[in-house]
Amino acid sequence: MWSHMQQRHFLCGLCQAAGTPHLYFKDSAGLAEHYAGQHFACREGECGESGLVAFASEQELRDHQLERHSNKMPRFKKSKARQLPVELPAIIPRQAGRGHNATWREQQQAQQYSIPGDSSISSGR
Repeated sequence: MWSHMQQRHFLCGLCQAAGTPHLYFKDSAGLAEHYAGQHFACREGECGESGLVAFASEQELRDHQLERHSNKMPRFKKSKARQLPVELPAIIPRQAGRGHNATWREQQQAQQYSIPGDSSISSGR
């Protein structure tokens, strides 16, 4: 039976690599449908025509598209495909001349133009 499955049916190598062994399909159309629904299938050019090129992650698909299909992509699509997710820390705007985030120069300027007895401006000391 093992040789029959290997010779007559289509195995999903992506599922096998992820820990689901022996997931076979009757024909290439069944495997292509599985790829489209469960994995990241390439729909560009020859890959899309066959339906038999798929990847485990979206990033792997993007890398493939850049390598194999970038010469057919419009320039804006190429730059979008090359984007890398970047997480930046939130930046809290500071109030000029006030609080502990004010620079020494801002504090000095605030003191220079302060009203005597106004406690809302930090002393900087």
